Amino acid sequence: MASTLQFVEYVCEQIGGAGEIAYKKMFGDYTIYCSGKPIGLVCDDRFFLKKTQAGQAFYPECAEDSPYTDAKPHFVPDRIDDRDFMTGFVRVIFDSLPEPKPKKKNGAKRKNFLQTERLILRPWKMSDAKDLFECASDEDVGPIAGWPSHKSIEESRSVIKNVFCGKECYAVCEKNSDSPIGCIELKLNGHTDMTSRNDECEMGFWIAKKYWGRGLIPEAAHELLRHAFKDLGMRTVWCGYYDGNEKSKRAQEKIGFVFHHTCDEVEVPLLGEMRIGHTNYMTGERWQDLQK
Repeated sequence: MASTLQFVEYVCEQIGGAGEIAYKKMFGDYTIYCSGKPIGLVCDDRFFLKKTQAGQAFYPECAEDSPYTDAKPHFVPDRIDDRDFMTGFVRVIFDSLPEPKPKKKNGAKRKNFLQTERLILRPWKMSDAKDLFECASDEDVGPIAGWPSHKSIEESRSVIKNVFCGKECYAVCEKNSDSPIGCIELKLNGHTDMTSRNDECEMGFWIAKKYWGRGLIPEAAHELLRHAFKDLGMRTVWCGYYDGNEKSKRAQEKIGFVFHHTCDEVEVPLLGEMRIGHTNYMTGERWQDLQK
């Protein structure tokens, strides 16, 4: 069950005196911020506040629970209707949380090329537009993943410039050719609605129809997971698919992702529709176990 916007806005109203309160949707649930710091979550219409020693001292009898599988225990306050109390409680927690880590400067080093037995993963180039159009104009590729098929090379060029520009977005190429046959990306915090943590990210991928069934995306994903956990220091990598996309479901299972939750109403903005969305995840610990 996803959270309702009405409940989220009510929570934000009740704690509004603690600072500048904001919320961000993350695949059916919401992260709550106070003056820029993530202080808690709203999941299934329950308000979870980060647990701190100062918060424990302020409200020692507060109930605790985990918002999702493998998450640390959070406070679950039952006095949301008491605005003054909640404002004080949130402010104590806010003051006891560390400041967010500063974002790396644009000049920070990035690993530009990754490779596997059969593939090269490299940054996209504007000269890839023609090859991208040939792959992404197929009606069987984009719509099932939530984006419209490309209608022109110029549209593909725009996508490379404005969409495939993420720090960890890679063109998937066979080793014997520099022509892209697909795309794989780690969407970092600020570019995904699946997490609000700097040590978590979302993996997304697709590959041209003529290359389906060859195991190329799982091969690319295994290398990108290694990169995520070993090079980038990620804690968790999230991945999702829309109901009916059986190929993506099977690929994620083959990679080793495990089910986390389903949301019955997920907005697909590029297609102007709502779908059922399924969310999977991979922790660093699970990835390490799979390497044994």
